[in-house]
Amino acid sequence: GALGAEMIGQMLLPEDDRLQGRLDIALDLGGPLQSPTATGRATGKLKYASAAAGMDVRIEELDVRAEGQRLRIAALKGNDGRDGVIDGRGSVDFSAGFGDAVYDVEVAFLDTYIARIDEVRLRGDGALQLVGRGTAAQLKGGFTADEAILRVPDRLPPDIATIPVEHVNVEMSRNPPAIEEASAPAVPLV
Repeated sequence: GALGAEMIGQMLLPEDDRLQGRLDIALDLGGPLQSPTATGRATGKLKYASAAAGMDVRIEELDVRAEGQRLRIAALKGNDGRDGVIDGRGSVDFSAGFGDAVYDVEVAFLDTYIARIDEVRLRGDGALQLVGRGTAAQLKGGFTADEAILRVPDRLPPDIATIPVEHVNVEMSRNPPAIEEASAPAVPLV
């Protein structure tokens, strides 16, 4: 049957975030929870918008296939409402049960706006991966910013305290030393 994404968004997302679109689901589920099976597919188009971050993600093609004890992302293609490209693929293997599922999912971003509001604009390339087994699975990835603009507003909202700033090492801030790149550690999913 068809499922409106708005209902999912109302249950799972913060109040200012919106999920719109439609998922067409045709799945047959069977077997015990320790070793479930499923056949069929879910397809649809989705739009996610975050007012706080100015994020606009449009999934133009979503195709998830249930193949026995495995869900496979056959297609996840979208954009950021502009020229940014979002492309995903991967699978989740439930042959050891839901609690011990094996995740191998990747979503890549090319020239994509991650934030686009008055105070912050952030655009670039990167990827997120969900890999591993069960509760030891990890969400990891990286992002290279091609555009990063941060603006301090002229006036702060009344609920933010004003802190006096004293400028120290002004010359150092104009000519900062080079910083070595390092990768961030993986964050385990709990």
